[in-house]
Amino acid sequence: VTTSVAREYLKSILKSDIDTLILGCTHYPLLNKTIKKVAGDRVALIDSAPSTSKRLKEVLERRGLLKDTNGHNGKVTGKLNVYVSDLPRNFLKIGEQFLGQKIDRIETVAI
Repeated sequence: VTTSVAREYLKSILKSDIDTLILGCTHYPLLNKTIKKVAGDRVALIDSAPSTSKRLKEVLERRGLLKDTNGHNGKVTGKLNVYVSDLPRNFLKIGEQFLGQKIDRIETVAI
């Protein structure tokens, strides 16, 4: 099913004979193998998540907003507020499972 959905979403992009595809959304790296299978070996995939995370850490450190784990089993203390661009109810269930903690607030934002 996932491969079929990826084929449908990527159909028009791949018709453009691209050689590089940037995975610019937070969940695309989770689909890396499927996207690579659909795109084929001639298309290079670039995962934006590592560089985005690194940059975010730098900004948070510079502003004094980076919190440590305080020995709480690797979890940051405080509330978790999540902002999504689509389907907050779906993200809430999956997000809590994936993150292993309760999401206190979820809000849809327009991009």
